[in-house]
Amino acid sequence: MEKKKKQFEDRSELIREIPVFSKATLNELLKTSSGFQIEGRKPVKIKDELAKREKLKNVDIEQDIKLKKLVLKVLLLFLGIETFVIFSFAFLQATAFLNFKLEEWSFRLLVSVTIAQIYLMLRIAVEYLFPKNQ
Repeated sequence: MEKKKKQFEDRSELIREIPVFSKATLNELLKTSSGFQIEGRKPVKIKDELAKREKLKNVDIEQDIKLKKLVLKVLLLFLGIETFVIFSFAFLQATAFLNFKLEEWSFRLLVSVTIAQIYLMLRIAVEYLFPKNQ
């Protein structure tokens, strides 16, 4: 092949002499040869392609982090509001302020379910927003 490359000055003659079965094979041969390229296409530089791929990967990771931060902020805001409401109920129940009175069993049920919900939501946030395999 090196002899033929040296023999032919014109690359179109070189291309005609190479036994090629598919366009992909021709492209691979032309990529590996120095200075040759398919007409109408720019030569592909592997370092540039790898840099482009890494940049896209970094952008993807950055977007993923931004989305995780947004979801976590919304979740924590919701949990903060819910916790404030439950503690307000507990305060009103304890002081009977504004004639607020729940039956004892319903108040205990409300507080227990809310605490369980807060625990599970935080657990889900930690497990799914920050997986261990990364």
